[in-house]
Amino acid sequence: AVAAAPLPTTLFVDSLPGDATGATVRALLERLGAAQQLKDCQMVPGKPGLAFVEFCDGASAAAAVQRLNGYVLDAEHTLRAMPAMI
Repeated sequence: AVAAAPLPTTLFVDSLPGDATGATVRALLERLGAAQQLKDCQMVPGKPGLAFVEFCDGASAAAAVQRLNGYVLDAEHTLRAMPAMI
């Protein structure tokens, strides 16, 4: 039998406000109950509104995608979250 590929542990989060910081994203994850096993959160340099969010395990990352993807932050920002292919 072929072993299943491990779940990705890093997410790409898009459509954040342009002034969002890693701390802003971390606070949002905590508010949504998606900060379990959060390892790191960094904005993409030179790309306002984009962040990479890393978790300790793939299951936590997958749960965070479920909470973040499609989350309406405000009238101008509906988040998109997906596994990062890095």
